[in-house]
This record gives sequence, C-alpha cells and structure tokens, in this order.
Amino acid sequence: MKRKNVYLELGVFSLKTIHKFYTSHKNEEWHFELFEPNPISIPAILNQIKKLDIPNVKLHPVAASTKEGKRDFYLGNRSPVGSTLFKGKGRSEQVSHMQVDCIDFNKWILDNLDKNDYIHMNMDIEGSEYEVLPHMIEGGSIYYINFMEVEFHSRKFKGENRIKFDHIHKEFKPDLEKVNAEQLFWRYADDTLHGYYKKEYV
Repeated sequence: MKRKNVYLELGVFSLKTIHKFYTSHKNEEWHFELFEPNPISIPAILNQIKKLDIPNVKLHPVAASTKEGKRDFYLGNRSPVGSTLFKGKGRSEQVSHMQVDCIDFNKWILDNLDKNDYIHMNMDIEGSEYEVLPHMIEGGSIYYINFMEVEFHSRKFKGENRIKFDHIHKEFKPDLEKVNAEQLFWRYADDTLHGYYKKEYV
C-alpha cells in the first residue's frame, strides 16, 4: 500500500493554519481530514475550502469522541468558537445546546489510515481531548501519529469537570510521553492571556 501524508485537524475554526501548512508543503501530496461538529461554523469552513482551493480536503461534520452516536453540544455565549461537549466552560455558562453526531476517533484512524502513513494531527477540541487521547492510547491509534499538537483546556473549565480533567491529565501524561512521535508538544489555553498560549514541550 502506498504511504500517504495525512493532516488531521480536530476542531476547525479557520483554515489559516491548514493553508499555511499546505503552501509550505506544495511539493508533497497531502490529504486533509477535518473534523468539526458545529453546524454554525460548517458553512464558513466550506466556503474557505472552496476559496483557498486546497486539494484533497474532506470535512467531516462530526465530533471526535470515544463512540458513535449523538451528544449534547454546548454553545459559547459570545461566538460559536470554543463550543464543547462539556458543561462549565468559560467565564459564564453556555447559553444553549444542541445535539451533534460523534464518532469513535480511535476506530476511525484504525479503519481509514495505515501505520505506515505519515500523520500530522492538530487537536483543539475544547475538553474532549481528556476522553479522546486516553481512548487512542488504549486502542492503539495514538501510535499511528508522527506529529501531534494538542491544546488542553482544563483551565477553561470550572467545577467538577475542571477537577476531573486535571486528574485525567496527570493519569495519561506518562503514557503520552511514551508515544514515539517525531514531534510532540502541547499547549494550555489560558483565559487570562486572551488567546496567547504557553507552550510546554514534552
């Protein structure tokens, strides 16, 4: 089987990062797989895909999760950016929610990609990383990933989910450090910095 270059984007707001990546790898063939469940954002994403004319782009209108089905999806009170599958995110409670489709992301990787592929993964899924990453470690798909960037969001949550996410992070961090990725780093979203990020290299 021919080795593919695959770019995975989990949580999509703008194609700016993808377009920058594409322009710096024009001499290589890449396949872009985008995962975004927010129906408010999807029309704008589709328009950007058409406008930027990036080849081999597929948008999956689903949330990366640990199993297939529907889940409540909580919308931000200021914009669709940062919406999440979990309650208690942000400076004030989310104002509304809807149901979105979810997939077992570990299974999707195992079913659709090959371990010999070169896989670049960006994950910015507003709290779901605390479910999806342990699931990928347990299921084995994490070992398919060659380059991984993850944004962790526990600091944006309050109450029970903040405590739960901090605990999960400590539990799976040693396993994440063992992943044989060429480059692996994460960053913490920090409300007090208004969009800037502290990078912590593993």
